[in-house]
Amino acid sequence: MDTSEIIIIAAFDQNKGMGLNGDLPWHLPNDFRHFKTQTMGSPMLMGRKTLESFPKALPGRAHYVLSRDENYTPPFQVDGIFNDLEDAIKTLKHYSKLYVIGGGQIYRQALSKATTLEITRVQGIFEADTFFPEIDFKEWKLMKKTIHPKDERHPVSFQIETWVKINSPTEAI
Repeated sequence: MDTSEIIIIAAFDQNKGMGLNGDLPWHLPNDFRHFKTQTMGSPMLMGRKTLESFPKALPGRAHYVLSRDENYTPPFQVDGIFNDLEDAIKTLKHYSKLYVIGGGQIYRQALSKATTLEITRVQGIFEADTFFPEIDFKEWKLMKKTIHPKDERHPVSFQIETWVKINSPTEAI
């Protein structure tokens, strides 16, 4: 493993739905805060559609895009564009952590390479056109789970889970 940690950070509902028309199907401020806290100061690797869902670059983080389009021009300045996941991981190996932030196709490609999963499980089933891939949880160890009940700012309950791949260097943390 080149990069010390490859962390997939994602939120999905009970059907693994995670996006609709390029946007999240829910608004959960504490999950946004978790995402920001986790990724701040770190590089983020994402697909073209995920990048284009942002109105602008997220401050304090390096933005790297994975796109099959060799002539892709992002809507705002990014730190790098890659056409291949392996090439991206190899090029970004100098970072101690690399966050993979979506979308569905990128998660599918990166799941076998990930050392850590930061998953927000949203209670309920939402209309979605993008889904998180299946996870074989026998390969992972649950390290932390935080439950967030439904309240005036959160229309549904959710829980944030940290999973570490069994026998990965980060399992000892």
